[in-house]
Amino acid sequence: MSKYSNIKTLRLVSQRLIIDSSKKWEKGKINIITAGTGVGKTFNIMNTLIPSDIEEGVNKFLFLTVFTDNVAQDYEEMENTFIEKGVKAKVTTDVKTFLEYKGKLAIVLVSTVAGAVNGGTDNENSDILINFLKDEKFALYWDEAHFGGSSSLATYKYNTGWPGTVYKASYYKFAEALALLEKSKVFGFTATPLFEHKGLIPNINSKMYNLLVKKEDWATQEELTEITSQLRNISVYNPSKLGFEKGIQLALNDYLAFLKNLELNAEIINSHEPLLNLAPKTIMTLNAGANNENSTTSLNIYENIDVVKDYLRGKIDETLYILGKADKDGYFIGNIQGDWIKLTGDYAFTEFVNKMKDSNDPLRFIFHIEKFKFGLNVPNISHEVHSRERNQTGENKVTVSILQIFGRAVRTNFGIEDLNVNFVSDAVDWLVKNYKDSPIFDELREYMMLQNSHTFFVPDTETYKAAIPEWKEDYSAPLSKSQFNNVDRNGYKKTISASKQERDAAYKAAQKDRCEREGCKCFEDFVTNPPIGSEEFTLSEEERLVNYKKGLQVDHVDRNLNNLAPENLKTYCPNAHSGKTMKYEDYMPNENSCIPS
Repeated sequence: MSKYSNIKTLRLVSQRLIIDSSKKWEKGKINIITAGTGVGKTFNIMNTLIPSDIEEGVNKFLFLTVFTDNVAQDYEEMENTFIEKGVKAKVTTDVKTFLEYKGKLAIVLVSTVAGAVNGGTDNENSDILINFLKDEKFALYWDEAHFGGSSSLATYKYNTGWPGTVYKASYYKFAEALALLEKSKVFGFTATPLFEHKGLIPNINSKMYNLLVKKEDWATQEELTEITSQLRNISVYNPSKLGFEKGIQLALNDYLAFLKNLELNAEIINSHEPLLNLAPKTIMTLNAGANNENSTTSLNIYENIDVVKDYLRGKIDETLYILGKADKDGYFIGNIQGDWIKLTGDYAFTEFVNKMKDSNDPLRFIFHIEKFKFGLNVPNISHEVHSRERNQTGENKVTVSILQIFGRAVRTNFGIEDLNVNFVSDAVDWLVKNYKDSPIFDELREYMMLQNSHTFFVPDTETYKAAIPEWKEDYSAPLSKSQFNNVDRNGYKKTISASKQERDAAYKAAQKDRCEREGCKCFEDFVTNPPIGSEEFTLSEEERLVNYKKGLQVDHVDRNLNNLAPENLKTYCPNAHSGKTMKYEDYMPNENSCIPS
């Protein structure tokens, strides 16, 4: 097991950002919860929030997503979750079934936002669902709430960076109308909050939004090493017409070398551990511009395909269906020779995704425009190439689309078929427990670390320059911080010090309004009954309370400053805290001291 006893608590970020934040919701508001890709928004909605609501008497639910492709996927996941957890609720994707349901169980409508707004018709008719729910106790869970989340044309221009001329705000108005109903509970979820969600648009922000997760609450770098893949590299290239082509070629060169390294490592590992079922296959996605052959600010999807085909000729079997294309016409697989097959049927998207995940399927290179901006959950994406400038009007640089596409590459992946773990420390523990005595321990450690990484190639433009530091700070930790870098055959090599950001967030969550030391009379002495003649005595009780709270401190019960588990943090007054510090001489340096990081 891990020497770093606190490391498992890093995964509690989803509890902090989603579950704990949801408890602060306000009636009559669109309550926005923000958490990065891979934190577990959908998982927690299905496993915790909806079941909890049902226990509180909520009997109607809307779970709304953006793309039609995701509805079937979310429906299946929710049904399976409810069966596994014993949740007493019916799940449907049909608006009519939802409206006509007379059963005793709670019912969840899984739909696109457009489908809900249109009320199951071909017209914009949101009143159908609004009128149906006006006397019901219900909850709305609106996923990807940045999409259509602008409250007006003016905020749309600011939120998106594009000078739109027509914007109905139908998604926003639908959520607003539901939030204002008497028995409603309305949430929006997103990894990329809009300027309007954050209240940053001068004078025209909607008063309906209630942002539950603030910047200071966001996942720390240490937490990200537990729940996401790590950033291997971001390469920036010249965004000229020739530059786009060179950028794709540089990405292909890196990807093929990366893949070859994984495959060679897998061969070495399997020569010693033949029963270990490795899956070295990873995926490269290529985000193209619109299909405008005359554009100088992007390469369209067909130009992207041509560059890849030209580069790969002679390097790979030209009959293999290594190419994938997702556009308005559907999902296709193709080869270098130019043969394309369209995937058909209701589950074409699912089949396409399964081909990406399947280690035995030759599919490697995925071309899209905006199709995979969200809703694509494929853990073995290791490389992304972006071949459009995304220049915008106005001074503010909107990075939402870029960050959303980046987010497709951060789900944890360790390249082992039957290793069913999501958290990095669980993968590390598995490695140490099963292979600490193996001669290929170091090779397997490196293999798993590289599998759990991502690399981006992007044009050198102002919008990408704004997005890159955001990504590095808030959405992913660098490969140098990977937990695999801090492990040997005996487990974790050293105690990892908590960062200031992580420490501040834990203290903020743990601090109470009064001292928790048993028998302490500080509250009475300072607030309710201060000594006559003292400085506190001349103040009002309200003023004394404010000053009292300012002085409270957080104590570590086990005296380990790196143990930020909630049960290890207690609120003490300064006298109680300093008394304990003096008693144990914790002012002296020791292995549990706080080491700046």
